[in-house]
Amino acid sequence: TDQPRDVEELAARTGLSLRATGRAVTDLELRGLARLQPGQTYLRSALAASAA
Repeated sequence: TDQPRDVEELAARTGLSLRATGRAVTDLELRGLARLQPGQTYLRSALAASAA
């Protein structure tokens, strides 16, 4: 199941820098593929989940 994750955790899991991770998550959010949750965590959107 998808769990909300913060930018620091996403960076650690992907090996990207915090800056690159932040940019990537912002891009995903603008494209409707990620949603910002309370506590500055991100979750894959329903649109992204249906495409997977």
